[in-house]
Amino acid sequence: ERLARDAALAEAESDLEALHAAAQEKRRDLAESTAALREALAGLQRAREDQERGDAEYDRAASEKEKLEEAEEKEFIPLKVGSVTGAKAKKQAAALVALSKGSNFDSTLLEGLQGALMAKPSARGAGEQLVIQAFETQVATRTAELETAMAKLSPARDERAEAVRSEQERHAEARGRQLQCRESLRKAEQAALDAQSSLAGRRRAVDAFAPELLELRASQALAKELLADFRAGPAAALQALEPGDAVAPAPSRSSLRLMGSSDSQRTVPG
Repeated sequence: ERLARDAALAEAESDLEALHAAAQEKRRDLAESTAALREALAGLQRAREDQERGDAEYDRAASEKEKLEEAEEKEFIPLKVGSVTGAKAKKQAAALVALSKGSNFDSTLLEGLQGALMAKPSARGAGEQLVIQAFETQVATRTAELETAMAKLSPARDERAEAVRSEQERHAEARGRQLQCRESLRKAEQAALDAQSSLAGRRRAVDAFAPELLELRASQALAKELLADFRAGPAAALQALEPGDAVAPAPSRSSLRLMGSSDSQRTVPG
C-alpha cells in the first residue's frame, strides 16, 4: 500500500513538473508574440505616417480641384447666367473671388470679376465679357494642372496605401497570435493549478499512511502478545501430554480417610 501511494505521488510530482515546464514555454511564447505585436503596431503606425505625409500633396490638389469644380457649378455659372441677383449674388461673387485667390489666379483678373458677375448678362460690356471668359479659362487651366499633378502622384499614393494594408494584415495576424498565446498560457497555468491540487491530495495520502501503519503495528503487537500468552498457557499444557498418557484420577474422599486412619495408628506407642 505504501509503495502504491509513493508511486502515485511520484507520478503526480512528475506531471506537475511537466506542466510547469509547459507553462514556462507558453510564457516565452507570449513574450515573443507580444514583442511581435508591438513591432507590427509600430510598423503600421510608420506606414500611416508615411501615407499622411506622402498623400498631403495629392490631397491638397484633390481638395483644390473639388472646391473649384463645386464653386464653378454652384457659384460661377448661376452668376454668369444671372439666375441669382441682389445680396445673394454679391455674397457668391465675393466667395468666388476669395477662392480664386487661394488658387493663385491672376490678381488683375480678379479685380474686375466681382463687378462683371454682379452685372446683368444683358447689360455686360465687352470688357466684362472678356473678364468672365478669362476666368473660365483660368478655372479650366487650373483644373487641368491639378488633374495632371494628381495623376503623377497617384502611383506613389497607391503604393503607400498598399503598404498600409500590408501592415494592417501583419498587425492583425500578430494580434491574433498574441491572443492565442495568452489563452494557451491561461489554460497551461490552470492545468498546473489543478495538478498542484492533485499533488497535495497524494501527499496527504502518503502522510496519512504513517498513522495507519502505526495502528496496524500496534494491532500486530497485541496479536503476538496474545499468541505468546496462549503458547505459554493452554498450548504448553496440551503439548506436555504424550500420546496414551492419562491424567491420574483425583483420590476419592474414602481413600483420603483411610490414608488418614493408617497414619494415626502408626503414631500410637506400644
